[in-house]
Amino acid sequence: MILNCIVVDDEYPARILMKEYIGQVAHLNLLGAFSNPIEALNYLQDQAVDLIFLDIQMPELSGLAFINALETRPMVILTTAYADYALEGYTLNVIDYLLKPIKFDRFYQSVSKAKELLTLKTKPSHHQETPTSNAREHIIVKSDRKIYRILLKDIYFIQGLREYVTFHTVQGKIISLDSLKRLEDTLPQSRFMRVHKSYIINKLSVESLHGNNLVINGVDIPFSKNLREKILKMVFS
Repeated sequence: MILNCIVVDDEYPARILMKEYIGQVAHLNLLGAFSNPIEALNYLQDQAVDLIFLDIQMPELSGLAFINALETRPMVILTTAYADYALEGYTLNVIDYLLKPIKFDRFYQSVSKAKELLTLKTKPSHHQETPTSNAREHIIVKSDRKIYRILLKDIYFIQGLREYVTFHTVQGKIISLDSLKRLEDTLPQSRFMRVHKSYIINKLSVESLHGNNLVINGVDIPFSKNLREKILKMVFS
């Protein structure tokens, strides 16, 4: 399977290096390299690509703003000299984040992941979860000046309180500035379910049901009465 790709980076040496790396990988086909992100956006209006190697700090348009400007989103691998943007990049569902100077072995690892994801997308959907499920095995959470990588399977439930949420996990509690609404839209519905205005649960973590409560890791989680039949079907069937 061949991945058609482009490079968007305002630094000439960086573009040359990426061209060299891409030329060494059989499953990559370089369609173009752009120093100006606006030109790249115009190009993408008429040309479909599978993968974009995208710098973050560019004078005309930042890489993160570039992603938000895309009408349709190919896979994106961020390339940058700054680690500060890692969290924001992952919230935009980029598939990887390469820090400059980029080594070839790290580059190859990243593009191999891209190939695997494209293969999943093109496979028939029966007998598997969503094509992007491989990209959603963890969530990036910022809390108390730290960045956490939390495996989805390690989350028991998520509790909302005003503008904060608390992740109850195997490793303990992590409090973050976020909303249950955003998480409800982001987390895979095959695994997580909003059962109450204040709770999202991991279906596989439910131990029992009594009255209008679910028991998860020894904690009673209330659920809305009108969801009882849906919970019985989706959690206990």
